[in-house]
This record gives sequence, structure tokens and C-alpha cells, in this order.
Amino acid sequence: MGPKFVYGRDFGNNVVQWCKETLRVLRIINLENVTSEKYRGTEYSPIPTVTHGLHFLNGKLFVNNAFGELLELDPNHLSLN
Repeated sequence: MGPKFVYGRDFGNNVVQWCKETLRVLRIINLENVTSEKYRGTEYSPIPTVTHGLHFLNGKLFVNNAFGELLELDPNHLSLN
């Protein structure tokens, strides 16, 4: 049995999880505010773009946030690992 979900990015740079069988949206996570402490409270601004990466490898979901950081998300709940 293969993966239960389909993942993608929208024009607002959000990560979206759909049910593979129904294509119903299950979860949306906005990565603009998901960053390391390095960028919190600085003059750096997130750059929303759909060119940031989204990769599924060995059962793990990897995405780039608006600051260019690589994040590992739980593929079932879209929570940070």
C-alpha cells in the first residue's frame, strides 16, 4: 500500500496535504512563521515564493520555509520533527 496523502505548495507558500483517495484538503501549514530562532526578531523578512522545495524521501517530508531553511515535517500531521 502506497502513501495516503498528496502534498503540494500553493501560491501563498503554504504546504497543503490532500487525501489521496478523495483529494479533500486535510491540512494547510503556513511556513512564513515557522523558522529557527536565528531569524526571529531580526530585520529579515520572509519571501513567499512557490519555488521553495518540497520533497518526500524515505517516509519524511522536507520543505524549505520562506527564509530558505530546510524543515522536516511529519508527513501525517505536518508538524515539525
